[in-house]
Amino acid sequence: MGSSVAVLGVLGVGALFVGLFVGPGLGVGELAELFAGNGLLAGIFQLRLGRTLLALLVGAALGLAGAALQGLTRNPLADPFLTGVSAGAGVGVAVAALVGIGSATTLGYLGRQGLAFLSGVGAALLVWRLSGGGRFGRNGLIVAGVVVNATLSGLILVILSWLPIFSQGAVLGWLWGDLSTPYIRWWPMLTAAVLTVGGGVYLFWRAPALDALALGEEQAHSLGIDLRRGRRGILLAAALLTASATALGGIIPFVGLVAPHLVRVRAGAGHRRLLPLTALTGAVLVLVADNVVRLAVNYLSLPSLPLGAALALLGGPYFFAVYRKMGKKQLL
Repeated sequence: MGSSVAVLGVLGVGALFVGLFVGPGLGVGELAELFAGNGLLAGIFQLRLGRTLLALLVGAALGLAGAALQGLTRNPLADPFLTGVSAGAGVGVAVAALVGIGSATTLGYLGRQGLAFLSGVGAALLVWRLSGGGRFGRNGLIVAGVVVNATLSGLILVILSWLPIFSQGAVLGWLWGDLSTPYIRWWPMLTAAVLTVGGGVYLFWRAPALDALALGEEQAHSLGIDLRRGRRGILLAAALLTASATALGGIIPFVGLVAPHLVRVRAGAGHRRLLPLTALTGAVLVLVADNVVRLAVNYLSLPSLPLGAALALLGGPYFFAVYRKMGKKQLL
């Protein structure tokens, strides 16, 4: 396990260096000018720094949420979008565009983030209610999440059809997952960071409950775990993490699915080790993917390459490989 952590650390440091110092406008050759106080290069560095921190924050939140949901449902294919939170956050962003709340200012960004966050958490609460408040078990959460996600996705399409063409493009760009916005603001990122740290601390505190739930409902109950209260708290924490990440970076798929599996192979299923390592793995995955997307667009002259689409192209085959490996009977 120690070697795996070391490899992950080296990969993370390398991705951080590439994110900050490699690319058009600011390369390794300009580092001396940057630290000498060149204002233009310092401005470029600030833009790169915001995007890099955003990638790390979004990846960590999605990784934590994925690990929590897989433990909660005992489903190896569960990920943050199982809860319908991503579609809920998408509704919030679409409504923000409909009522004219933009993102070119800090206040506008906070308004859009607030609507996305509230609608995302509202979607999670709806899933909880439709699943009978946890009385229908883990399968009830999965079915309710699929229903809510499909319904809210349809609502997003309806709202998009009401928007002007230029607003449609902005909302679609966000829905595809994008960290390249030039309007990255520090206050929204700070808000999301507080929520991510708080959600991570709560899940770490509830790690024994997640370990007990992995043994089955009867065993967890015999260990004194309040199943309904435990499920509700873990689902809400995963929803907060997903909503905060989605409100900032859009819908970024498969990170919450892949990161826990990569960690579980080496670190085992104990959530006190799994959760922090999954947060780190998710952060590195998103940063590496964003670096690849950014450099591909710049150096291959691609018209665009949404981060969500790139991760979907990689995550789809991985999803199928997990499905084939686990077998249908073990998925639910």
